[in-house]
Formats: sequence, structure tokens, C-alpha cells
Amino acid sequence: RKKLVDHVIIVGGGRVGRGVAAALAREGRDAVVIDRSPSVREMAESFGMTFLDGDATTDEVLEAAQVRRSHAVITTLDDAANLLVTLAVRALAPEVRVIARMNDRSQTARLRQAGAELALSPYEWFGAELAAAATSAAVVGLQDLPSMGLQTEELEVRPGAWAEGKALAELSARHPASITIGMRRGVAEEWQRVEDTLRAGDVVFLLGTPEDLRAMEERFM
Repeated sequence: RKKLVDHVIIVGGGRVGRGVAAALAREGRDAVVIDRSPSVREMAESFGMTFLDGDATTDEVLEAAQVRRSHAVITTLDDAANLLVTLAVRALAPEVRVIARMNDRSQTARLRQAGAELALSPYEWFGAELAAAATSAAVVGLQDLPSMGLQTEELEVRPGAWAEGKALAELSARHPASITIGMRRGVAEEWQRVEDTLRAGDVVFLLGTPEDLRAMEERFM
């Protein structure tokens, strides 16, 4: 295994972990992905990253990931697991930045107390950034969407769903109260044009009230 310095350790290769890996790959950053799934190995290696099959809460795996020489650890698991990973990293490498995915806002304080420098909700953060960019090309900051009664959602098009074969413009026309922010197709996180036709497996990013998004969800099942 090659010697790494100032790399990023990604814990978890799910949807959020894949997004992090894709972003780091675009920046040319070295990274180590820790997960137990064989399919994640393929994803990590496609980005030219090192893959470790193991439990990131153990000293053995963190040492193998060369955590003491890393720049940061990004843990993308559930809140309980992220708490344990944060504690484990802090015990071995107290100077390394830890950024934790936060699913339940009530867990923010616990994650911060455990040593996470940042505890972020990927849906609120990423969705707000996309909404701001869609509204104005000059806006790049995070907007306070929850206080406006809005939230973001990402829905996957299921085979045979009403949305399959439809254009994003048609989807927006059927549900004008919800804003279609964009669409992702494939592991590479490539954004598609709004004129493109939806295919099974595509992920559509939406902004709206909880009621509007629930109605929209039926189109994807």
C-alpha cells in the first residue's frame, strides 16, 4: 500500500460517500475509502482511490488508512456510527479534521462534543446550495430554506414509474409548486440538461414544501 500524506479518508461508500469521492477525484486529491461492501471497492478504484475493507471505528483500520498523516476524515454513515468513528479518530489523531454526516439535527451537539469539527446534513446543505445556484448564478452561499418551510429531496426513478421517459420540463409542468433543481445520472455524478428524458435509475433533485414533495414522490414509484 502506497504511503499517503495529506489525504482524505472517506468512511462509507453510500450515496453521500460516492458524492464526496467524486468531488475529491475532480480536485485530484488522494483519498482512502473505508467500507465493507465489495461494490464500493469498484467505485473507489474507478476514482483511483485506495479501498479498505474494514470497520473505521477500530485502530487497526484507521492506522491502515494512515489517519495520522491525513488531512481530514469525512464520515458518511448513520449518526450512531459517525459518533463512534469520530471518537476513534480523535483518540488516534486529535489534530485531524473530522467532518460528520448528520441525519438527525438533534445529534449535532453530540457529534460536535465527540470532536467533529463540522456536522452537516447533506440534504439541507447540498440542496440549499443547488437551489441558490438555480435562482441566481451569483449566489453561492447557503440559504436558510428550512425557515421558509421548504426542504429538498432526491428521488430515484423506478422502472415503470410515470416519470420514466418524461422530460424534466414535463415533470415541472405537472407539479409547478415544486422546483426541479437538476438530475444526476450514474456514479460519476454528472449533471444532465433539463431537456433530457428521465431514465430508470436517474436521481432528480427537488425543492418544495413537504406536502408538494410527497405528491411528487408518487410519480417516481
